[in-house]
Amino acid sequence: MLLGALALLVSACNPFGLGPDELPSSLSDGDRSRINEVVGNFFAGVDAYNPQLAGDSMVTPGEIGIEDFSRMVLQIGALQSAELQYGYRVVEAASIDEAAGVVRASAATGLGNVRLELARRGGQWRVVRAPDLTMPVDQAPYRFETHITNTFQQATGPFTVVGELENVGDSPWLVISLAGYLEGPDGRTLRVDQSGLITRPFVSPGEPLPFRIDLALPEGTEFSEDAFRIVPNFRLERGADREILATGLTVDPAVIEGTPDAFSVTVSNGEDALRAARLIAYVVAEDGRLLYVYQSGDFNVAAEGSITTDVPGPPPEAATDASQIRIETWGVVPQPSG
Repeated sequence: MLLGALALLVSACNPFGLGPDELPSSLSDGDRSRINEVVGNFFAGVDAYNPQLAGDSMVTPGEIGIEDFSRMVLQIGALQSAELQYGYRVVEAASIDEAAGVVRASAATGLGNVRLELARRGGQWRVVRAPDLTMPVDQAPYRFETHITNTFQQATGPFTVVGELENVGDSPWLVISLAGYLEGPDGRTLRVDQSGLITRPFVSPGEPLPFRIDLALPEGTEFSEDAFRIVPNFRLERGADREILATGLTVDPAVIEGTPDAFSVTVSNGEDALRAARLIAYVVAEDGRLLYVYQSGDFNVAAEGSITTDVPGPPPEAATDASQIRIETWGVVPQPSG
C-alpha cells in the first residue's frame, strides 16, 4: 500500500516520467508556460541590471562557460550605462532540438527578438546559454564605427587589438569602460577582456576614441577581426559632467620622433589648484595609422607647477613601422574623500 501511494505521488508530480535533466518528447502547454515564466524572470534580472538575479534563472556559470557569462555581465553593465531595458513580452516560439539537448526559444522584447537555449536541470527549466545582449544599433543612444588599425601577438603576453571607435552620432559620450571579446565558430565566447586604459574620458561627435584591448587568448586560438566584438560602456554626457575635468594641463614635448626605449616629458598645470593627471602615448606609423596606445599611472601636479616623468617606450612588436610617439595628457579635479 505504501509503495503504491508513493508511486501515485511520483506520477502526479512527474506525469511524463522524466528524469530531472531529461527533455520531454514534445512541449506541453505547461512546459511552455513554465519556459515563458523562466525567460521572464531572466529578463527581469537583466532589466534590473542585476546579473545575479538573471543568473537565478540560469544554470551555473561553470556550465554556461565563464567567458560567455563574463561577456553577458559586461553587456548588462553597458545596458545600465545606456539606460536601456529589454522590456520582455513573451516567448514567441519554442522548439526542442533533440540533437543539442536543448529547447531553442525566441523571446520578443522591446529591443527585438532574443534567442535563448533552455533545458531541464533538477526538474526545473533553466537558461543554459548566455544570450547575446548586444544593444541593437537602432536602439542604442549613441552611434560609433569601429576601425581596427593594428593587431599583433606580444612576445611574452596577450594578443593585442588596437583601433579607434569613431563617434558618428550627434551626442557626446562619457566613457566608463571598454571591453572586447572573440567569438568561436559556434558563436561561443572564447575570451573576453576589458581594456586597461581610458584614452579620453569624453568623446564628442566626429571624434575618435583610441583603444587597446589585450586578449589572453587560449593557446592555439587564431584571431579573426570578423569574430571580434566590442562591448562599449558609455553614458551620454550630461551638463555638469565636464566640471570634474582639468582644463589647464599641457605636455612637452607632445611628439617624440622614432620609438626610443624611454623618454622624459613634462606636464604643466596652469590652474590654481592641484590636479591629478595621466599621460597617454600613441605610437603611430608614418601614414598616421595608430599602432599602439599606452598610459602612465596617475600623478598629481601642483597648482601652477610642473612635473617631469620618465615614460617607457612601446614593446618592440608594437614599434614595427612606427614613425613617432604622440603624447597627450588629461586629468581631473581631485574630489574630497567621504
